[in-house]
Amino acid sequence: MSLRPLNIFMGCAVVGLFALAGYIGWRVAEPPAHETADIDEQRQVQVVFQSHVRGGLPVRFAPDERVQLVTPGIEHRNTYTFENLSDKPVFFTPMHSVSPPDAARHYSMSVCFCFYDQTMPARSRATFTVAYTLNPALNHRTNPVHINYNLVGIDPEQFRRSPPNGDDGHGLDSEIQVISMHIEPLSSPVEGYHDDIAWAELHFETKGVH
Repeated sequence: MSLRPLNIFMGCAVVGLFALAGYIGWRVAEPPAHETADIDEQRQVQVVFQSHVRGGLPVRFAPDERVQLVTPGIEHRNTYTFENLSDKPVFFTPMHSVSPPDAARHYSMSVCFCFYDQTMPARSRATFTVAYTLNPALNHRTNPVHINYNLVGIDPEQFRRSPPNGDDGHGLDSEIQVISMHIEPLSSPVEGYHDDIAWAELHFETKGVH
């Protein structure tokens, strides 16, 4: 077990721990966000799922349920179906964003295809599960919540494979736990990356098992 500070320059579509996970491919575990006693089982929040493909990537994907009614504090699941429309393998980075900002602060995932880069053989189909939880501390006026996934094509040479243990992002493998984090916006994006991504410098301390 070790504690170490990390400073990372990165772009993310949402300010949150799992935007970091989706971008650099780390598995991140948040400390428990709530206790069972905090859950109001009568409360429901509408969650709207959206999907977009950037840069002409020949992939079609959509959630099985575009709208879900969820109870904060209880884990919920949705499934995305992907289809490679081309005659060649495709490689892409899934990036997610959560809005409004209050929802982004109270959103966590234990399972997501956005934890790692993904690849699909030619003319193939695949399904991926997303398991997520809204913290009961979410403001009662924050409703609905929008969860948006963007697929960004990458070169095969840039493909980040899943860890040697074979975990492909379908289950949580808590290798790194974030202890503290603060964010400082950058005045300009890092050269060579997309202009439509919000850039920030993240300073955080992590605890990992080695």
